[in-house]
Amino acid sequence: AYAVTFTPRLTAPSASDYHYTSDNPFYNSGFGMPNCTCYAWGRAYEILGSKPNLSTGNANTFYAVNQSRGAYAYGSTPKLGAIACWSGGSGSPGHVAVVEKIEGNKITISESHYQKTNFNTKVITAGRESSYISGFQGYIYILDDATIGNNPEGSCDLINGNTGSITIDGWVIDKDNKSASLELHVYIGGPAG
Repeated sequence: AYAVTFTPRLTAPSASDYHYTSDNPFYNSGFGMPNCTCYAWGRAYEILGSKPNLSTGNANTFYAVNQSRGAYAYGSTPKLGAIACWSGGSGSPGHVAVVEKIEGNKITISESHYQKTNFNTKVITAGRESSYISGFQGYIYILDDATIGNNPEGSCDLINGNTGSITIDGWVIDKDNKSASLELHVYIGGPAG
């Protein structure tokens, strides 16, 4: 297992981001964004920090290719970073998207649409994925061996300064370990160092 801090992508990637362009097999084959496969492959690359072992064919092949390769765990329950896969029905090239947030049974996915929308997010309902696009196949868990962590959070509530002193009130918390004692560093007049 390895640790990953998962950051949801809720805005479009830069038009020059190599995950989605120059280092992406879909882009290099003339099927760059807007295209769900180029986007999902690039997003997986961005999340993992290395090139994913995913299909480089139509979206409707992602799930079966993953099963045959045994590359990643898969199933019907959404997980952060998972690739959601749809066959799209008869004659359809299918669709893939990436799970960015899960709140109860509501799943926020990020996606692109071939020759249409470059990037968007959409909220779908767990267990009702086929009501969005027909032929839901399941999720590919690219982060299944990872421990997904949150960045610590905090707030600076008050700052008072006098000659030779400063008082700061606030708080920080690590949501992955709420009882952890955290260090907070404050730098005045320059960068850390």
